Amino acid sequence: MVRCVRADGRSNGRNVRAGIVAKELGCIHAALNWASTFRRDGRPLIPANPLRGVKGPSEPNKLRTVATRDRFDKLLEHTDSLDKLGRFRVMLTVMARLSAP
Repeated sequence: MVRCVRADGRSNGRNVRAGIVAKELGCIHAALNWASTFRRDGRPLIPANPLRGVKGPSEPNKLRTVATRDRFDKLLEHTDSLDKLGRFRVMLTVMARLSAP
């Protein structure tokens, strides 16, 4: 994990997970790609993306939301207005979360 640090250098005491770092790095990477392809007066804003080839960290312990049986029952109560296919989609989605470890 990475310690979250404010712009003034002070830490707020919270950790930042690898997934957040990877998403932020992806945004920066996209902006730099744009800057390397956008042309002004026939020249790119930057010659190349300096982050090309840099891979973000991967999340070792991904968190998955698991639905409870009570939540499943409450969802089914509100699916009366859906057709059979809609009810089936809700059931598949929630059952996949019920069976997650």
